[in-house]
Amino acid sequence: MLEIIVVIISYLGLILQSSFFDYFSIGGVKPDILLTCLVFYSIFNGHKKGMAMGAGLGLLEDLFIGQFIGPMVINRLIIGLAVGFFAKNIYKENYWLPVAILIVTTFLSNFFLWTFYSIFSSPISVGYYLRISMLQSIYNLIFLPFFYVITYHITNKEK
Repeated sequence: MLEIIVVIISYLGLILQSSFFDYFSIGGVKPDILLTCLVFYSIFNGHKKGMAMGAGLGLLEDLFIGQFIGPMVINRLIIGLAVGFFAKNIYKENYWLPVAILIVTTFLSNFFLWTFYSIFSSPISVGYYLRISMLQSIYNLIFLPFFYVITYHITNKEK
């Protein structure tokens, strides 16, 4: 059940990211709904499911809005794997830990993309990467309560 809800929310989030949030961007930065969904899915479902969901969401994102096929697949796969692996030892009722995880994963995701595009496309300055990552982290935190509460309640119902 959770997988279906995450895919539906992610698909809607992808549509919103590529259209609606353009009107609400701050400094050209939009929230990363797919990353937020993936982080909380991986926290509650572990590294194997997180990795699979990350690869699927990354492929969807590459096909929908990417210039290349592959960078978001690798990016999301690694994030789903890492978050799921480290989340098995955390207390999931702690509300501050998901905040920290979401901030760190936003910076890691943007770092991977910054590295990829600096190598295979036009170079991007470090200052730009940091500014984008900070703004996107703040923007992602706005959506944190919504995704965390939904994921937490559905996971507890399934168990």
